[in-house]
Amino acid sequence: MTVTSVFYAGIGSRETPEPVMSVMRDTAQRLAEAGIILRSGAASGADTAFEQGCVRASGPSEIWLPWKGFNGHADTELYPDAKHFEIASTLHPAWAALSRGPKALHARNVGQVLGADCATPVAFVLCWTPDGCEQEATRTRKTGGTGTAISLAARHGIPVINLLNESAQERLEAMINELLNMPCPALIAAAAAAAERHAAEAEQKSAPQPQEIKNERNTNHADIENSSSTNPADSMRELPERGLAKDSGRRSEGVLQDHARADRRAPEQLRRPELDLSAGHEPDDIPEAKYDFGL
Repeated sequence: MTVTSVFYAGIGSRETPEPVMSVMRDTAQRLAEAGIILRSGAASGADTAFEQGCVRASGPSEIWLPWKGFNGHADTELYPDAKHFEIASTLHPAWAALSRGPKALHARNVGQVLGADCATPVAFVLCWTPDGCEQEATRTRKTGGTGTAISLAARHGIPVINLLNESAQERLEAMINELLNMPCPALIAAAAAAAERHAAEAEQKSAPQPQEIKNERNTNHADIENSSSTNPADSMRELPERGLAKDSGRRSEGVLQDHARADRRAPEQLRRPELDLSAGHEPDDIPEAKYDFGL
C-alpha cells in the first residue's frame, strides 16, 4: 500500500529542559525537510520547540488548539470536535470531574495522534516528560497532559519515543530511516527537493563571493597603477615633467653664465642708470628689468 502522507506527533511537558528543546527543534527541522508532517498542540515548552524547528524549514504542520487564541497562537482552524471529546473521555480516569477547559486540552491531544477524522494516526510520538513515560501502563501524575496522547498511541500500537530515556536517540534514528524508505510520494518529493536544495547550496558556496570579486578588482587596479613603465598614459604624463626638468636646468645654467659675464663687465657698466626726474619720471615708472642685471 502506498502512503500519501506521513505524520508524527511532537509534544511534551511545558517544563522540558532547554537542551532537550534544542534537540526537538533540530529534529523537527530535519523531519520537515524530509516531508514528514508535524502534529503538535501550541503549548509552551516542547510543543513550541517542535513547531519552531518545523518553521525553520518551512515545513508542513497541523497545530491543534483546544480553543481559539490558545497561548496567543494564530488560528489554525484545527479544533477538537465531538468525536475527539468522546475518545478523550475513555483515556482520562476522572473525566467527569474535569471542567470544559481541561477536557478541551485532552480532546485536542486526540487530534494530535489520530488527526481530524480520528482515522489518520501518526507514525510515532516524540516527546519528553519528567517520568520518561512511553506506555499507558507506566503513566503517572508526572506524565501530565501528554499522558493522554501516550495512552492513545499505546492503544493503537503507535511507537512512543521519550527523549528522557537513554535509548531514545538510537530508536529515533532507526524510526526516521524506516520512514524514509517508505513508498510515500510526499517523502519522495521532499527528498528530491532536498537534493536540489543541497546542490544549489553547494554551488553557491563554490561560487566567488562578492567581497572576493571586489578584492580581486582592487588588486588588479593596484597592479595597473604600479605598472607605470608599461602604461602609455603614464609615460605621456612623464614626458612633460621630464621636459620641464631639463628646461629648468638649462635656464639655471644660463643664469649662472650671465652672472659670470656680468662680473667681468667694467665698473661703469654696472653703475645704476641716472634718472631724469625733470622729465616727470618717478622711480616706479622705470621697468624693473633695468635693475635686475638679467635676473
